[in-house]
Amino acid sequence: MTINQQQDSNNAIGTTYIPIFTNSQDIKFCLSNIDRDKWAFERLLLDPRYESWLKRRAIQRSLHHTTKIEGNTLREDQVDDILQGEKVQADTKEIMEIKNCYKAYRFIDSISEDADIPIDEHALRHINALILGDDDPMLTPGQYRKGENYVRHYMTGKRVYTPPNQGDVPVLMREFSIWLRGEHKDINPVLVAGVAHLRLVEIHPFWDGNGRTARALTTLILQRLGYGFNKLLSLERFFSLDLPNYFNAINEVVGDRFDRGRDVTAWLEYFAQALNVEISLVSDNLVDFRRVMDSWQKKFIQEYGISRRQVDALAYAFLHDAIRPRDYMQHTGTSHETARRDLQRLADIGLLQPKGRGRARKYLYVSPTGG
Repeated sequence: MTINQQQDSNNAIGTTYIPIFTNSQDIKFCLSNIDRDKWAFERLLLDPRYESWLKRRAIQRSLHHTTKIEGNTLREDQVDDILQGEKVQADTKEIMEIKNCYKAYRFIDSISEDADIPIDEHALRHINALILGDDDPMLTPGQYRKGENYVRHYMTGKRVYTPPNQGDVPVLMREFSIWLRGEHKDINPVLVAGVAHLRLVEIHPFWDGNGRTARALTTLILQRLGYGFNKLLSLERFFSLDLPNYFNAINEVVGDRFDRGRDVTAWLEYFAQALNVEISLVSDNLVDFRRVMDSWQKKFIQEYGISRRQVDALAYAFLHDAIRPRDYMQHTGTSHETARRDLQRLADIGLLQPKGRGRARKYLYVSPTGG
């Protein structure tokens, strides 16, 4: 089908959705790098404990950054506390946003490897319902909007995009759902995820949570189609840290109002590059982690006489930039006094740096010379 034929088809309500894009050289370059790193990730050997910490760090980052994009002000360590059931002194609404998103991402994990559960509008409505929770029924979680909705600039508040009329949403979502359930034999899974992200944002079917739902959908598709990278990535983090470019990449393609026949190549170039960079960052971090772990095993245990559990404390601090006594207690099963003593020993050696007092006390990771 030619681009003109695709545009004619996409301009008619009630036809099958067909994304329009060119597999550009920039896209091909990024996909080649992604597939190379995918091969390496699939052969990655990590201690199961450390891999579980890395997965927890990834979900923590995803929850923190996908809500931060929408204005949530909680810090990443506060998000970690919420996931561990700790009490956090913060706005209740922001805390519930984290808890609700966590439920959505747990649902994604539960169905990502079950091919019998289709990725379609029913799954999307459930994800949106989980993300919004039941705290404000006026937002009609999981239901298509009844009325007009607008997208405003994240800094100025100025209206920048007008989604389709409410009456067109059910048909557009049905078409999108049929496309999502397709086999996509001729489209790289990364591009399927990118197209899906943009299409949901374009339709903007819900009153609230469209951006969070789109990013969650991206994660679900990548995991379902074999590009989950052991659940160690957080594409949400990349988007959040690259926020102006993320929004510009969307806005430059979708324009100021909905149009069924857009060419989405420019967005897919950005999306593929974002995933490529995020993979590289995590991959580099893992290489550094393996290198320092080898160094610790050979050097610190023999030279300083530190225990295996203290090595684990260093590993945790390396992965999370710091470790708190309660983190140490949780992962080693030791008492508070033992945790305090073991961590202080690492601080005395110069491998950790204490900061704060009382419950706020934590030990920052310090890169050893030559480590």
